Amino acid sequence: MLDPARALLRGVPTQIATGVNATGNNQSNPFSILKSQNADGKIRLQGIGTFTALVATVDMSMNGGTNWFTGPSVDLNANNPADPAPVFNASPGILYRLTFTTVTQTVPPNVLAVLV
Repeated sequence: MLDPARALLRGVPTQIATGVNATGNNQSNPFSILKSQNADGKIRLQGIGTFTALVATVDMSMNGGTNWFTGPSVDLNANNPADPAPVFNASPGILYRLTFTTVTQTVPPNVLAVLV
């Protein structure tokens, strides 16, 4: 069962990862979206901090975080001209988290997510 307190709200940036200084998923908080009149939503991600590389996969769980499977890879480097703020499709009822695969930072960045 999803915890509505973890749900992203449309248009409200929410911090989902704090002080990312290593690979893995320990610094990412699980998040979700609530069912609305729109069938699915899109989530925009942005890394905030002093870093040269921040790449993660979007992990998904349909059983409350017991089992996770790996989804798309996202490059959170705002200086990446190809994709300055990556967006991925999200569905209600699924729990999401980030697993960081590449981290090169001076000051550990935070990651914000917003339902668009």
